[in-house]
Amino acid sequence: LNHSTPPLHFHPRPPSSSLPNMWQLDSSGNLSSSGPTVTCIEQAKGSSKFNALWNDPVTSGRHTWAVTYTSGAPGLWVGVTTPSKFDAGWKCKSMSFGGNTSDGGGLITADFGPRPAPGDVIHITLDLSPERLELSFAINGRGLGPAFSIPAPFPEPWCPLVSFSDGPAEAALAKLPEPLDAAAMAAAPAAPPP
Repeated sequence: LNHSTPPLHFHPRPPSSSLPNMWQLDSSGNLSSSGPTVTCIEQAKGSSKFNALWNDPVTSGRHTWAVTYTSGAPGLWVGVTTPSKFDAGWKCKSMSFGGNTSDGGGLITADFGPRPAPGDVIHITLDLSPERLELSFAINGRGLGPAFSIPAPFPEPWCPLVSFSDGPAEAALAKLPEPLDAAAMAAAPAAPPP
């Protein structure tokens, strides 16, 4: 059996001047944004997180976004939330991946995948059907499989979310013109050590 997953292809982000600023930033005052890029300005004090919602809501179909972790300290989380659940710090409820998976307030699955580091590209694929919501992640071309599967009815609309637990750090988001298929997002075995 071949357990390899075809490589994911990331479409380079357009220059920030060609995109409107679609980030909705939390009220912490520790984030800034320009075009597709969101920046966590300072290091967190204590157990804090800083949240930015990409204001491009979806209510049905399959969608994939690529988040490029351009720089900073470890501590990036990516996922989805609804505008009504978006808030500052731990008040923001979401379905997120940052090595573990979380609902924004607590651990769901430990060691779901590698912890994102600067230079990584994390794909978020959200599939909204009349029967269920399924959220999958991939990191650097390796599918991690479904992280969340929720039967209908579920709240809507959904938007991509980036959270930082430390700074300074920066990430950029781009929506892929064609969503990644289930095979590309399926859990793939980790590459053997060199």
